[in-house]
Amino acid sequence: MIVFYRQGLGDRMNLCLFCLGFSDLMYLVTMFIMASYCFIAVAFPGEEEFWKAFLSKYILSFDYGFGIFSGCVTMIIAVERCVCVMFPMKSSSVISTKIMAIILLVTFIVIQLLCSVYIIKEKIIFVQDMVTGEKMVDLVTTELYVSHVIFRIIEDIVLSVISLLSFSILALTTAITVIKLRSAMIWRKSSASSFLKGQEVLIRMLVVVSTIYIFCAAHNVILALTRYLVPEFSAAGRYKNIYFCAHFIFHIPVIFNCSINFFVYAKMSSRFQEELKVLCLGITTPRTSNSTAVKYTGQ
Repeated sequence: MIVFYRQGLGDRMNLCLFCLGFSDLMYLVTMFIMASYCFIAVAFPGEEEFWKAFLSKYILSFDYGFGIFSGCVTMIIAVERCVCVMFPMKSSSVISTKIMAIILLVTFIVIQLLCSVYIIKEKIIFVQDMVTGEKMVDLVTTELYVSHVIFRIIEDIVLSVISLLSFSILALTTAITVIKLRSAMIWRKSSASSFLKGQEVLIRMLVVVSTIYIFCAAHNVILALTRYLVPEFSAAGRYKNIYFCAHFIFHIPVIFNCSINFFVYAKMSSRFQEELKVLCLGITTPRTSNSTAVKYTGQ
């Protein structure tokens, strides 16, 4: 995030990659916060279950929100690069950095508001074990959630549709970009091809980012389709044990996706490498006219 900030958020691609870094970072932070009840249990063993329920109720919505927003930003990046490949000489006039910033902000706010349904969905209650007499903590569905069907529509349909739609558009635009880029690199005859030659490294890097996301998010798409096609595949349904196990396991590819992009940038972008050296080591590498540094430009 610091590297892209130093390179300038006035460029729309830098802005998108900065927001992608932010959403990935916050997803990992919220995951860590949700798991922090394990550390709390070391100091306060008797409060482990309470903090587990508390963090699940109030942090889960943000965790899902940042995860979905990360997918939307990746989709926006893929669409933007696809437009640049399809219409290279007109791409700079299609959308401005200001409009891109508004799109990203509105997308973030809408997704977080939709994911707040998870805060509304459950409440913490204390129940007494009839055998041991010990007090236990549990999460139960609230009356507000049960009495208003709109909350179930948001959780089961709207959020799933957003994830499936962003995944589908991302896969389609990435495929188009790869095909068009290969064609343009083979036949460098038009002015458009000359333009793409200067953008080739950047586009290839972003294609790698999109491809990694596609592989890591495919599991969640399968889960979303299963929830829709199999009503009993839910937290309270017949297959609840499989439901919880599958969601726990499929968090791992998403965590990997949110952690890997930095290494992709550092490997494939010479400009990112140079900026990183300046930032961390104070080493400035002289740039020549033949430098292969990736310039993050929407033009």
